Amino acid sequence: TSPMLFEFNFEKFKMLTKELGKLKRIGDHETERMIRNELADILPYLPQNQSESWDDDLKNTAIQLVKLLHEEFKKANESSQKKIIKMLFHIAYHADKGTLEIIRNSFLEILKEIYAEETTGKKTSELIRLLQILHNFDPDYIKSIMQDALSNWDKNDFDTICTAIDFDKYLEKNRKRIEELRFFILSSLATARKSGDIKKVDRCKKFWALISSK
Repeated sequence: TSPMLFEFNFEKFKMLTKELGKLKRIGDHETERMIRNELADILPYLPQNQSESWDDDLKNTAIQLVKLLHEEFKKANESSQKKIIKMLFHIAYHADKGTLEIIRNSFLEILKEIYAEETTGKKTSELIRLLQILHNFDPDYIKSIMQDALSNWDKNDFDTICTAIDFDKYLEKNRKRIEELRFFILSSLATARKSGDIKKVDRCKKFWALISSK
């Protein structure tokens, strides 16, 4: 169902964030998880700061939640970390600059470490999207992810999350980059074909399918 059909309930967001903070002092993880799941359900409906500026109350509540999630992240298992990353993505996607900076300062280095781990399944689309947001959609960073995906990602990671790479943001501020991007993929494809690297050929073709209509 489209998020546009729902109105963000700030009072509920504030109440749940307060409850999560109080429950953390009690230390029952299952009860915390119940509240965190409720928060996860409403975060996609946060107001988009670019079109509706966050007021201080919303900003302070979001920052409080980010701090609670940071505290939890350090001791969470892999499954819980993925859920927290998904929550952070929704906050960062909608956030004002100040809240985004706090997420960046609290999580960027941790997330870069998770991205670098070779274990299959560590990467998620939310992790890739969040890292791009926290790097301000820097074109060089996005291109580095493209290059890494072509050469190094695990097959499962590539097949399931390569569409999380934001080609549109890469092209957004400089449409001339389309020529550079097309040649990068075409030359990578030609080189892979010449060397018989079937895996890379398949990946280049998938990238080409994603960008050829742009």
